[in-house]
Amino acid sequence: MTTATNVSADTAAVLGALRDLATSVFGDVDRIAAATLEQLDPAGRRLSTSLRAIDEVTTRIVEQQGQPITGAGFVAAVGYLDDTRWWLEWFARGEGAKADRLASETNPQAPGFYDYEFLPWYVVPRDTGRRHVTGPYVDYLCTDDYTLTFTMPVVVDKTFAGVAGADVKVDTAETLLMPPLRAAGQRLAVVNAHGRIVASNSGRHVCGDLLADVDVPAAWQHGHPALHRLDDLPLAVADLG
Repeated sequence: MTTATNVSADTAAVLGALRDLATSVFGDVDRIAAATLEQLDPAGRRLSTSLRAIDEVTTRIVEQQGQPITGAGFVAAVGYLDDTRWWLEWFARGEGAKADRLASETNPQAPGFYDYEFLPWYVVPRDTGRRHVTGPYVDYLCTDDYTLTFTMPVVVDKTFAGVAGADVKVDTAETLLMPPLRAAGQRLAVVNAHGRIVASNSGRHVCGDLLADVDVPAAWQHGHPALHRLDDLPLAVADLG
């Protein structure tokens, strides 16, 4: 849904491109979630090393040409698996477009420990039971670049088991969003719920900057004729006038 009933053709075109991107990425995330559910029993008594079916699905997604995803996988809920409290079954596109397994430190006593328990791409699906898009943010673990992370909860017998997700570089998202943005006869920006810009057709509004033209957090709560939200996701198209 959007916050306004009258949406210009230009805005509708950008929203359509944004929806196409989200639909494509979440379609693959859903495949990873389904493969994960096949590997986890209701009691959660599965070793982390037994998640090979997830690997097969994820590597096919990451290595597939013509899709925007650069990394994907499953991140276990803290304490859910029986042999480790933290676990990432995650793959990123490496040299030759091959999927490489992410080597992350899951021992909290070791240097470089990656504690994801309080990160929004994990917390929001856990707490709301809904899909989420985090970013744009600099992903120092995987891409070292501006990234959007698409995640959805994996629930086993009403118990949160973790999240399935995928990373999309912001410059890839920009490439997909720029055709309708360039064709628009008005200034538009794609923003997240905090007002941080993903893409725009204005040289004054750069990816990663906070939008000053509209109080996006307030508009998100109360509605604003210049802000058009994308369904249930924390992404919107802002009319910059």
